[in-house]
Amino acid sequence: MSKRINSYQAVASFVRGFFEAYARGIMDAAVGGDDFQKKNDPKEVKQMMLEHYGEVNQYFFDIMFSTLVRLNYKSAEEANERMQKNFESMKKTDPTFEPTMLDYLRIACKSNQLYKAMEAEYKRNFTWLLQGKFTSIEEHVRDYTHGVLISLADEPMAIHLLVRIIVKAYAAGLKCVSKEGTQQQLHMPTLHGMLLNNVNILLNEAPLKGDPEDPVALFKEACKNEEENINVLFNTLNDAMKELAEE
Repeated sequence: MSKRINSYQAVASFVRGFFEAYARGIMDAAVGGDDFQKKNDPKEVKQMMLEHYGEVNQYFFDIMFSTLVRLNYKSAEEANERMQKNFESMKKTDPTFEPTMLDYLRIACKSNQLYKAMEAEYKRNFTWLLQGKFTSIEEHVRDYTHGVLISLADEPMAIHLLVRIIVKAYAAGLKCVSKEGTQQQLHMPTLHGMLLNNVNILLNEAPLKGDPEDPVALFKEACKNEEENINVLFNTLNDAMKELAEE
């Protein structure tokens, strides 16, 4: 049986994955081509994030809410029941109460401590991007909000959720910059690089040691050499790409 994931570790990697994918989608659409230097230039990244500052909240909610529910609840029904009870209770205290995105995310996190950790990760990752910087694995592991809370999700499920976050957030970033009526193509080297790094962060929290020229070996290392983890990563990627193509 696969090992269950620590919720703090998962949430930190999910939030990091979202922000990196969203920002790289924006940069790929704005810069185009393979100009690696320009796409990673702090001034360029900072400028593009400032230009699309107002769109982040909605995309984050749309992508992360169902992800957090799946991480923390046995079923969507259980989460819905909790929401209804919570919101009904709030309405009794304040008849004008209407739930906000933050109220929904708080329920999705299930525990208030995990919600606070998610909030801290959101601020930390976004602040780095507004300074034009993508965090390294060492910086992420050092700075994220640590804690111990074993989730209901095992490692393959956590990989599945992370891959979907990255594909959706990357597509959202591309969409932000695309002109109306034009479809931006996903840049697969960008996507594969993000999946490799972020799955490795999720499962290993340590730099990859393999040969950079051997991507197959690197993906195996990131997935702890577990065949199920590797299969979940690429099957989820294929499914998410098909969904995007059908939208």
